[in-house]
Amino acid sequence: MALDRACVDLVNAAPVMGNSDLAEAGAKKDDDKFTCIHRDTDWRVGLAHGEAIGLGSQEYELVRV
Repeated sequence: MALDRACVDLVNAAPVMGNSDLAEAGAKKDDDKFTCIHRDTDWRVGLAHGEAIGLGSQEYELVRV
């Protein structure tokens, strides 16, 4: 769960590429990019469920090398 959450956080922190669907949707650097493109889907639900059934924690420490 922590790896999945870290991936979501890193994608959402990344800049929006020009000429992309995100740019056309008006997304900015720190917007929730998944929600901008898939408005009817909430990625948080899957991570919360995985955590609730004991697959792991969403907490992590990102160590940059």
